[in-house]
Amino acid sequence: MPITRNQASSTNEGEEDTLQRLLQAVASLQARSDEQSRLSMEAEQRQAEAEERYRQEETRHLSAMRAAEQREGELRQQIAALQAAKREEKRAQPFWGQPFCRGINETPILLNFREVVVEPFDGSQDPYAHLQTFQTQMYISGGNDRLSWKLFPGTLRRVAMQWMATLPPRSIQTFKDLASSFVSQFAANKVKKLEVANLFDIKQTKGESLKSYLACFNNATVRVDDLDQKFFVKAFQKGLRAGPFSNALALRKPINMEEIHARAEKHVEMEEDQCERRKLE
Repeated sequence: MPITRNQASSTNEGEEDTLQRLLQAVASLQARSDEQSRLSMEAEQRQAEAEERYRQEETRHLSAMRAAEQREGELRQQIAALQAAKREEKRAQPFWGQPFCRGINETPILLNFREVVVEPFDGSQDPYAHLQTFQTQMYISGGNDRLSWKLFPGTLRRVAMQWMATLPPRSIQTFKDLASSFVSQFAANKVKKLEVANLFDIKQTKGESLKSYLACFNNATVRVDDLDQKFFVKAFQKGLRAGPFSNALALRKPINMEEIHARAEKHVEMEEDQCERRKLE
């Protein structure tokens, strides 16, 4: 059948539409391809920048490590030099002389100096009591601060001696420095002080002699800082067992502990005489 003019025109229009759609599809694909290329280039650029930053950071890190290693090496050298200097100083100085200044080390001990006799301190006693005893003996012997510095270490034993050996070289400039360090180190052993109220808890037990009770009470009073004698007297009388001496104190009240000691002497002698007679019987 022959194709009419209208049919031919319709066919051409359909082909043009198809061609147009193909061109649009090609253009869309081209745009997508261009976009993907652009994104790929941007990604590559970002990766390159990241790698560059990483290389720079790694370079800085390596530089910092080298600098730290160099500083560490310098510090090690300084520490080694200090340790060598300390070893040299220790070799040049006697064991006991290490903590003291040179002036103390050079202090001579006179030939006629009376030897100080003090019970050794091993770290378990009251440091205040030991220090007081030592200073008293030094005073009796006619010593001075420099001799005290030099002789005090000789009264130490065991843990106390080990502590003395740990004091830094040249750290002791005065006897006060030494005494402060010593008391601070062994402060836990200090005998606890008593309050006046504690004296009222002391009682003369049944069968306890007046001499024993008086000694016990005296030992307690030296640990009380309060010097008001009237409380001492009241506490002593309160704890005293009923008997001839308590009756005597009640008749003529004592003023202070010194009076009690003086008046107690005869009663103590009487008790001891009676005890001796009972033994002989």
